Amino acid sequence: MKGKAVSILIIFSVVLTLSFGKTAPDFSVKDENGKIVNRDDLKGKPTLLIFWGVLCHSCREEMPVLDRLYKKYGRDINFYAVVLGTKDLQKIKKVKKEWNFEIPVLIGNGDMMYKYKIIGTPMIIVLDRNTEIFRRLIGPQSEEKIEGIIKSLL
Repeated sequence: MKGKAVSILIIFSVVLTLSFGKTAPDFSVKDENGKIVNRDDLKGKPTLLIFWGVLCHSCREEMPVLDRLYKKYGRDINFYAVVLGTKDLQKIKKVKKEWNFEIPVLIGNGDMMYKYKIIGTPMIIVLDRNTEIFRRLIGPQSEEKIEGIIKSLL
């Protein structure tokens, strides 16, 4: 029981260090086509940064939900699937095809994980149109919850 309480306190302290309403940390990573993307490229539209891994079972289950929302709201909101744990483009493209999703992929790195306090996958960081942190969603989420957050940003 004591160990569980300590774990909860650690997670809570990590979550609090990424403050809502503050400008998101800067980052610079490549997308799946080799183009550099950084935080300032996201300004002007709300953004979902979806942190995932190719071996993450929950990510595989959640990605079709996120892809439906991407197809519905992708003109008005930036969606990026930030892959962690691999830079192998062949593997990433294979997984995208197998999981059947079209969300653009960014190749995450340790610096981005650290700055965004990523403690596991799936995790979604929601930014407003000014790149301020709006929400942090840990673990699998329902389509209704994510869509509600999207609608509140439009």
